[in-house]
Amino acid sequence: MLSLLHVVPLAVAAHASFDKLPSGNGFGTAVYDIAQAKVSDLREHTYQSVDQGVPTRDILYDTYFGLRAAGQEAWLNTKPVDAADLDGGVITVVQHFGGLTATQTFFAPFGVPTSSLVMAIEVKNEGAQPIADVHAFSLHNPHIGEGDGTLGQRADWNPGLSGFVHRALQSQRMVLVRAITAPAHHSVTPNNPWNAVSMGQLLVDTDSSGDANDIASGFQFDAGTLGPGQSATFAVLYAYHPFADLTALTNWTNAYLNGKQPADLVAGERAQWQSWLGKAKVPDGLNGDEVKLYLQQLAVLRMGQVREPNDPMNGYLPSGQIIASLRPGQWDIAWVRDGCLAIAALARAGYLDEARAALEFMLGATAGLYQQYVGSPYRISVVRYFGKGKEESDSNANGPNIEFDGFGMFLWAASQYLDSGGDPKFLDTWFSTMATGIGDVLVSLVEQNTGLIAADSSIWESHWDNGGRQHYTWTSAWAVAGLEKAAAWADGRDAARAMKYRSTATALRAAIAARLVTQDHVLRPSLENQNTVDAAAIEAFNLGVVDPAGPVAQATLDAIKANLSVASGHGFKRNQNGQQYDDQEWIVIDLRTSFALARAGRAAEGDPLWAWVRDQALLNHRLIPELFDHTTADYAGETPMVGFGAGAFVLTAWDRAPQQPVTDAGPTTDASQPGSDLAGAPVDGGVINDLDQPSPDDGTSYAGDDGVAWGDLAHAAPTPPGGCGCAVGGRTPVTPWASAAALLLLAAWIAKRRA
Repeated sequence: MLSLLHVVPLAVAAHASFDKLPSGNGFGTAVYDIAQAKVSDLREHTYQSVDQGVPTRDILYDTYFGLRAAGQEAWLNTKPVDAADLDGGVITVVQHFGGLTATQTFFAPFGVPTSSLVMAIEVKNEGAQPIADVHAFSLHNPHIGEGDGTLGQRADWNPGLSGFVHRALQSQRMVLVRAITAPAHHSVTPNNPWNAVSMGQLLVDTDSSGDANDIASGFQFDAGTLGPGQSATFAVLYAYHPFADLTALTNWTNAYLNGKQPADLVAGERAQWQSWLGKAKVPDGLNGDEVKLYLQQLAVLRMGQVREPNDPMNGYLPSGQIIASLRPGQWDIAWVRDGCLAIAALARAGYLDEARAALEFMLGATAGLYQQYVGSPYRISVVRYFGKGKEESDSNANGPNIEFDGFGMFLWAASQYLDSGGDPKFLDTWFSTMATGIGDVLVSLVEQNTGLIAADSSIWESHWDNGGRQHYTWTSAWAVAGLEKAAAWADGRDAARAMKYRSTATALRAAIAARLVTQDHVLRPSLENQNTVDAAAIEAFNLGVVDPAGPVAQATLDAIKANLSVASGHGFKRNQNGQQYDDQEWIVIDLRTSFALARAGRAAEGDPLWAWVRDQALLNHRLIPELFDHTTADYAGETPMVGFGAGAFVLTAWDRAPQQPVTDAGPTTDASQPGSDLAGAPVDGGVINDLDQPSPDDGTSYAGDDGVAWGDLAHAAPTPPGGCGCAVGGRTPVTPWASAAALLLLAAWIAKRRA
């Protein structure tokens, strides 16, 4: 009996292991760190780098509130967080101090067209006795200077704006920090507000730091005595400008505030998220928790899409791109592959404007820089893009990454947009570009001797030289899917192309079956590697390129389970390469394999995979990571993933119920229904520059007086390491995925031991 228990171990239970919450508005991303009880990041852009050597800065070292009650005083980053949650893009944190409950709200407001942050605190006496001497404090620590961000700054009090203007001395970077209601006191270095509160003191009004290093400012808000059940709410707004345009910051923040009180800002942000999520199409068959999780993935997709306007005159074309992960994840780069999954997910969920914007970003961005590898002019990047919309490929000792899978994936993603009800005029505008720059390129990449797409770096980014590039199954499978869609578009437009695309796709199908399936009926990773198993092969079944229920699918799924299962007892690593990154549990593989198993008639094996990812995410703020640790199942890699996390979840939700009717999520006030956490407030009509709404013409521009585009200012911060545009990632209560047989054996063994 003991040996049987050893052979069939209990699987790791789902559990919490991730403690950072993002909020983004398409211009920048903020991160709340639960362990440190503070906002620890505010990025000046949503993306990682504007251009080569121009990385995006973290412009905020930290910010948080403090409290004083009945003579006791402390910054709240020194107190434990009792509850934290993320709904849409709104972060809610609850802490307790001095008999008071502090409910704090943090979000990047969609009503301010720049990197920005609102932080609000409701201080409530939930006791039975009055609490006197109640004050709230806020600490602001922008790092917009030189070096580590602390050098060469100044901050000056602006009474007309009721805020501090923080400036960098050697550049034009500026952060405006406004108190929403006039503070009782304002203070700045050299009267550092952190020191005052840490020593139990009130703030001393100080109007300027002068030219200095390592500057912090702060506000003091007075609530007086709060009786039982009474509360007071205060808020602060951050807004960033790279070219010290205080007029623009004033106009943007005035338009957003428009006389609102702190509680109005919180209610308005929740309402606009409810309005946006209320448009979602939701596949039938999801339970309440799954719908709530599904909607949060849509929120991640929205926050991961850049809303900065284009400036073609300065070669700045960021608008519409979708990054691979939100901060704190470091894959905040627009990979083609991840973006295509995100586009398809948005389209299926009914967000057609956002999907089209992402497609048109890639069609309009700069590409073609690696034609020597591709062999002909092409339109879609061979890997990814810098924030300004310029093609990028990372390189190492084995050369650059050159990936052809994005060509087929893009055509497929465009078809998802059109098939989901997208504007058919999209084809009138872009068919010629897609045909010459993508479809024709795929045809030219088919080799005469192998019948497959030419060797490339493909999904796992194996690089070009020293055996890295191979004839990958993943790339040829996506080429089939993309060319078949392009052939359908060409019907009635270009008969010769339609025939060429269709015949090429048919020949590719045959070559995959003839060249990439071994004698044991397993679909292998590549022509060069037919002795190992790679889970990327499953998409050939999901796309219908290879019969999803036939003997090859069955044998390949068996091989994946036998060779790629991880020690935690749940999902799969990506392949048998033996590298630490490969050996973690890959969430996109879990999700897509769950669908492949269902298509193969093995839903009883696929359903626990879906449930495992679901249960982990529900216990980790409804965020989906790149990886789980292969042994502990802790979140690992980059979190939250956008295309390979949120997008993969949304697509799999639809794929698991492909014939089900569509329902609207809709706003609801029923607390038992999905979306109820966003209900209860009137819709705020002040959402500015959303992708599906016109931008206000306020005369402002994203170009500085010298004509330099918004993102072109040189930065000094180091560029985070690049990497695969796929996914990396956590712990939570036991799921049905644990082996029932093992549980029965364990119970029998315990009974025997007790007998």
